[in-house]
Amino acid sequence: MNELEEDEGHFAILKANGGSTVWRRKGLLALANTALILKEGARMQFLPECLGGSKLFGPGVMEQQWKMSRLWQDSENVPFAAE
Repeated sequence: MNELEEDEGHFAILKANGGSTVWRRKGLLALANTALILKEGARMQFLPECLGGSKLFGPGVMEQQWKMSRLWQDSENVPFAAE
């Protein structure tokens, strides 16, 4: 609970008994959207477990996916703030 007082960005607590508490300061609709996103995220993690669990990607798969999205940049061409 001390963390909640220090950082107002926290919006949920996961309890030791498996439960959770979620709140928002932006109104009921924002709370409902947040709860729905958390529920759907939990479901997306649960479903693969029923089918044998998640599997690691093979070598180069993530790079290929990023290149297909046209968001990939080679590390040599990425500008850094220190430069």
